[in-house]
Amino acid sequence: MLANVTESDNGNTSARTHHARNRNSPRYSTNTSKDYYGSMSPIPTKFNNANVSSKTHQARNRNTPYYSTNSFENYDRSMLVNPIESDNESNETSLLSKPPVHRNLELERLIMRNQDEPSVLYNSMKLTDADMEIVAYYLLKDNTTLTELNLCWNQVGDRGAKYLSKGLQNNKTLTTLNLLNNQIGDKGAQYLGEALQKNKTLTKLELYENQIGDEGAQYLGEALQKNTTLTKLDLSYNRIRAEGAKNLGKALTLTTLILSSNQIEAQGAKHLGEGLQNNTKLTSLNLSSNHIEAQGAKNLGEALQKNRTLTQLDLSSNQIGDQGAKDLGEALQDNITLTTLNLDKNQIGDQGAKDLGVALKNNTKLAQLDLAYNEIGEQGAKDLGEELQNNRTLTSVNLDDNPVGLKWQEYLRELTRNRSLSIDLPDNSIDSEKYYVIS
Repeated sequence: MLANVTESDNGNTSARTHHARNRNSPRYSTNTSKDYYGSMSPIPTKFNNANVSSKTHQARNRNTPYYSTNSFENYDRSMLVNPIESDNESNETSLLSKPPVHRNLELERLIMRNQDEPSVLYNSMKLTDADMEIVAYYLLKDNTTLTELNLCWNQVGDRGAKYLSKGLQNNKTLTTLNLLNNQIGDKGAQYLGEALQKNKTLTKLELYENQIGDEGAQYLGEALQKNTTLTKLDLSYNRIRAEGAKNLGKALTLTTLILSSNQIEAQGAKHLGEGLQNNTKLTSLNLSSNHIEAQGAKNLGEALQKNRTLTQLDLSSNQIGDQGAKDLGEALQDNITLTTLNLDKNQIGDQGAKDLGVALKNNTKLAQLDLAYNEIGEQGAKDLGEELQNNRTLTSVNLDDNPVGLKWQEYLRELTRNRSLSIDLPDNSIDSEKYYVIS
């Protein structure tokens, strides 16, 4: 086990250069690598020089090695610089071929404790690119028990993603990787895409809010054309536009794709729709807050008429209006698989509600419809209610926060008394979002 850090002989240890130690006062006392990492590679046992630059504390003179390990006795210490900046370390063949130079005691101790755990949570630890070399080397590369790794809310950039990618290419057990709210960007997405082409076990990848644009989406899309195991990809709150959606649309080998809060707009919806027409795997698609508007809804509606696998579609907060609702309604008349449709916050008024109601008379599959936070008034509620009398598959309609009016609230409640249809109205205390969150 790692020993506690001890004071140097003169008791004057700089906080900024905490790695520097007196030759006679070793920082650690470990006999073998097994004490720390079991069967893993050797860990440094002693720091041999007290003069370490505060700016580049890892760079060493050829005659003053940074630390001494059995496996590194003959290693040229002039090359021992920060692995994130070294050309040699960035070479694909050398990545993870040696124990990391960078040290993070807190992280290393956590890994030591967690190395046999199936699920590991390292979120909000301010972990950097350099720390990812430690994670990839000691926790991913040869681990045979880990199935879920959560690294959300850290400071992982593209170089950190490169280390993780290399570790994933060798890993045989990890099924879920969560990198929510980091900064991996397009280049990092490229590295992860390379891992997806070789990895055969990962099923869920969370890349929510990671500054990924069209270029990164292209790399991921190309990888998905070769990957056969990933089922869920979350790219919410990134910078993906129509071109990125086009590349993802060509590779819908997933069952769940989440693209909420990007900027794909109507053209991006068209590209995804084209991919959906012949798709046989995707069951859940979340495009909320993407500015697709009425034209985008029409493009997706055309796809729904031919698609036979999608069961959940979230188009909330997309300003589709009455025309978009009408086009989607027409598509629902021919669709035989969609069971959940979320259209909340879409500026749908009375006419849109009526058109949806007309469409639902002939639909035999849709079970849940969310129309909360729209502009459906008394007339829209009346028309929708009358049409729903002929529908026998819809079980839940959410009209929360619409100006329906008390008279038509009572009408809709009376309508549902003798059948298994639940309608959430503005004064209903039921959580209006519990039915329709697609994740």
